[in-house]
Amino acid sequence: MVSAISIFLVRPFAVRYLNTGSKWRPSNADALIGRTGLVVQTIESDGYGRIEIDGDNWKVESEDGTTISAGAKVMVTGRESIILKVKKICS
Repeated sequence: MVSAISIFLVRPFAVRYLNTGSKWRPSNADALIGRTGLVVQTIESDGYGRIEIDGDNWKVESEDGTTISAGAKVMVTGRESIILKVKKICS
C-alpha cells in the first residue's frame, strides 16, 4: 500500500524532471536533412541511386529529377519514407 501511494506522490516530480527536452526528436533519417554525402551509385533522372554519409549507405533520388554522377557531393534536402531527397552541391 505504501508503494502505491509513493508512486502517485513521486511520479509528477519525476516526469517533470526527466521530461525536460522537446517532445519531438528526429529519427535517424530526419537527422540527415542538411547533411552532405558522396554519391556512390549514379542517381538516374527517373530513378534512384545511393549515397554514403558517415559510412552509412542510403537510397536516394534527385530532388529536381536530374542525373547526378557517382563521385559528386550532394546535400540531403528531405525524405520520403526511407528514401532521401538530395540536390547536387556545386564545387
